[in-house]
Amino acid sequence: MRVISYFATIIAAGSALAAPAFAHNDRLAPNVPGTLSWDTLEETEAVEWTDAQGASHLKPSFPGDVAALDGTKVKLVGFPMALDEADAKQHRMLLFAAQPDCFFHMSPGPQRFVEARLSGPVSAGSEPIMLSGRMELVRADRGGVFYRLIDAQQVPIQP
Repeated sequence: MRVISYFATIIAAGSALAAPAFAHNDRLAPNVPGTLSWDTLEETEAVEWTDAQGASHLKPSFPGDVAALDGTKVKLVGFPMALDEADAKQHRMLLFAAQPDCFFHMSPGPQRFVEARLSGPVSAGSEPIMLSGRMELVRADRGGVFYRLIDAQQVPIQP
């Protein structure tokens, strides 16, 4: 959990309110009929606020169509990023709207990635994958993660 929060905070701090492209690669996940669109997730506003110590944070403001996704089963296609490089199969990963190509130049907003908690091990390669799971909207006022897929499992991408 601490790794996710730290990683998500770094990503969110680098992008704040916009959803810019990656520095070296702008390859986007394919749009597959019957799946949740990243465009829908990007409708969420990242609201910046400052705590009593002067530190800036982002919290989500979910519009109605995104709020309605909370607790529903969704399919999402994206680029996986392993959180534990030592394991060939992952039990948690991040799924991105655009292909991450360089850890030091990533600048997606928190609307452009999802933390996935997997029901079974999944390989994280460089090609897009489809995950099916229960969408959880993270309503925390800090931490940098806006979305989670719970009990997610990989399903075949079928155009």
